[in-house]
Amino acid sequence: MEVLAFVFIMFFVVGVALLMGWHKDLSYQDRKKYKIGIQTLEKHDYNKAFDYFDKAIQSNPKTSAILYAFRGRCHLHFKNYYHALSDCQKALQIDYNLKECYLDRGKAFFFLHQYEEALREFEKAVWYYHEKSPEAYRFKGLTHYELGNTREAENDFKQAIRLKDEEANYYLLQIKKRQDVF
Repeated sequence: MEVLAFVFIMFFVVGVALLMGWHKDLSYQDRKKYKIGIQTLEKHDYNKAFDYFDKAIQSNPKTSAILYAFRGRCHLHFKNYYHALSDCQKALQIDYNLKECYLDRGKAFFFLHQYEEALREFEKAVWYYHEKSPEAYRFKGLTHYELGNTREAENDFKQAIRLKDEEANYYLLQIKKRQDVF
């Protein structure tokens, strides 16, 4: 009888937790909390977004993964690649599921010409995006191309195209043109 009562109480507690939204992770909640900064970033107002995220971090440095992730994205836009890597790493230490950080870290490594590291990050991004990010596939293809892996680059560009990425089509055509020359 005590076991049955315990099971009932556990189901009740879990049910209440689900209804209260406790099952949602902190990053989900932080996306709502810092919606203004995220919307500013999405409008490509990088200076204002950077100030927003930077001030929020300064007021509480052990804060949210989201703040570090999106400040890192601003650094990426400003071509401060090492700062972008640092902020994305801080974000991943708080929440390793932030798929944006893997993509942004990959881009930073790519622009720093550290292609092996970039490829590892893009592979993680593809995995965390559940193979539904055309941008991750496009950058993965670009990285493979830089590493001389033409066949893998073609496959990644084709996957990005299947996911409606028009830029990947351009890169795929460039590969085809080079192959036609030789």
